[in-house]
Amino acid sequence: MLGEHIRIDVDAELQLRALELEHAPALFDCVEQNRAHLRRWLLWVDTTKSQSDIEAFLGSEVVKWRKGTAAGYAVFHNAQLCGVAGFNQLDRENALGEIGYWLAKSHTGQGIMKRTTNALCAHGFNQLGLKRIEIRCATGNAASRRVAEGVGAKFERIEEAAAVLNGASVDHAVYALGRAAPNV
Repeated sequence: MLGEHIRIDVDAELQLRALELEHAPALFDCVEQNRAHLRRWLLWVDTTKSQSDIEAFLGSEVVKWRKGTAAGYAVFHNAQLCGVAGFNQLDRENALGEIGYWLAKSHTGQGIMKRTTNALCAHGFNQLGLKRIEIRCATGNAASRRVAEGVGAKFERIEEAAAVLNGASVDHAVYALGRAAPNV
């Protein structure tokens, strides 16, 4: 067992399940079907060429979970795997977490990631004892920024040249929620 919270039931339609090797086939299919959509904002898409690449990713996620440094979840909407969300980084000593997420194009615009992120924030504050949760996204990624704003995260700053994506430098907008966030 990865941890005491390997499944989060968000609502009747939406469930988060701890990333495990058994998710590899469905996760690879989801990436394959959404390659162009995901590639715009996610560097790892171009280097994920086979199911074995997904298996390697999942293996590393299991190790991070066991160490307590991350907690990734497969997002299931009506029992269909449609994305990944979770704490890309957990700093238990300082009670900090950073949430990251992506969603299949067919599932965007339905409030799925906002509900998922709200559930992750509640989980982080209430079960993991976090005091601060950050969400970082490319400044041009309007959909991701809407998710951060929609869960009540406050915009804090722009980190210039925070990443290189498809050969270009990308700035990140940094959002944060504190323990007493209103929507959590």
